[in-house]
Amino acid sequence: MLIRTSIDPNSRVPTHTVTGALTANRVRRTIASLVEDPDYLPDCNSLWDLREAEGLTGREDIWPLVEMIRRDELRNGRGVIAFLLKPELYFALGEPRERTYPTGRERTAVFDDPVRAVEWLDNHEHARNA
Repeated sequence: MLIRTSIDPNSRVPTHTVTGALTANRVRRTIASLVEDPDYLPDCNSLWDLREAEGLTGREDIWPLVEMIRRDELRNGRGVIAFLLKPELYFALGEPRERTYPTGRERTAVFDDPVRAVEWLDNHEHARNA
């Protein structure tokens, strides 16, 4: 598995693109190393592109991964995370495709269209403690 992280110079939103067989440990190491990046802003949204990840077969794989990433990123100040899936996984996921958590500021959503994912991120609060 490979995770490539790029940070948009304008929005400063990190995008993590996962290719190959997904492992929880590798995802956790990526989140931990992100805070060391000089362009990292701890209150910024993030986007996880899982369209090229292997090993995701349906909602029983996707939501636990989303929850793990949400918990790990929120320890570092994140509140809003978008996920990109292959269209067939997106439709297999069913409803709901967005979750809001008890604080009201923590949100995750799943998309099959990168443009819609970025628009969604742009329209939501950036900071968990805003």
